[in-house]
Amino acid sequence: MAIGQHVAKALAEREAAEAAALAALSVKEAEADAAAAALEADESVAPVPQMIQAETMTPVGALAGLTFDQIKELFLAAQGSRISNADIADIAANAAAKAKMPENKTSPQISVYSHPEGERDHPKDKLKCRMYFGSAPIEAQTCTPKEIDSLNALTPGSYRVVKTDGATVVVDITGQVNANRQIERLWIVIPRDDENKNGYGPSLSYLADQCVDANRVQMVGV
Repeated sequence: MAIGQHVAKALAEREAAEAAALAALSVKEAEADAAAAALEADESVAPVPQMIQAETMTPVGALAGLTFDQIKELFLAAQGSRISNADIADIAANAAAKAKMPENKTSPQISVYSHPEGERDHPKDKLKCRMYFGSAPIEAQTCTPKEIDSLNALTPGSYRVVKTDGATVVVDITGQVNANRQIERLWIVIPRDDENKNGYGPSLSYLADQCVDANRVQMVGV
C-alpha cells in the first residue's frame, strides 16, 4: 500500500474513533438527562435543583479544542466508572482552557540586536527619523540599542573622523526637514573617492560617536 493510502486509512480510523467517543459522551449526557427527568416525575422525590443537574452533566462544548487522546481518555474513564460526569466536565473544561493558554505565551525576543533582557521586557528606542548610510536604509531591527542611541544624536553638518585604518576623512551628515522644520530624514555621506569604504568601524556607533561638535568642520564657502 502506498504511503498516501496508509495516511488516508489512518486519518479515517482516527476520525471514526473521535466520532465514536463523542457519540458515547452524548449518550452519557442523555442518560443523565433521563435520570433527572425521572426524578422530577416522581412526586415522592424532591426535584433536583437545576444548578446540581448542570454540575453533573458533561458539556460537549467543553470538548472543543481537545485532542483526540484527551477525548479518548475521558471516554475510557467514564466507561470504567472511575470518575463521575462532573469530574469529566471539570477535566474537559480545564484541558480546553489550557489549550487556549499555551505555557510559552511570548518569546523574550533576545538577539544580538536587543537589550540583554530581550525586546519583550526591554524594548529598544526607535530611530528618530529615517536614516541612510549613503543610499542604503538603516533599519532599526538590525541596530543595537547603542547604535540607535548614537544615530539619534546625529545632527546635520560636516565632521572630521578617524577611520579604523588611522586615516582621517570628513563625513557629511545631511538632512531633510518637513513643513514644520523637523528633521524627517538623515544621510551619512562618506567621501566618494574613498577606496576603503569598509574602514568606518565595526559598528555604526564607531562613526556616529565621532560626529559631534568637537569634530565639526566649517566647510569653505558654507
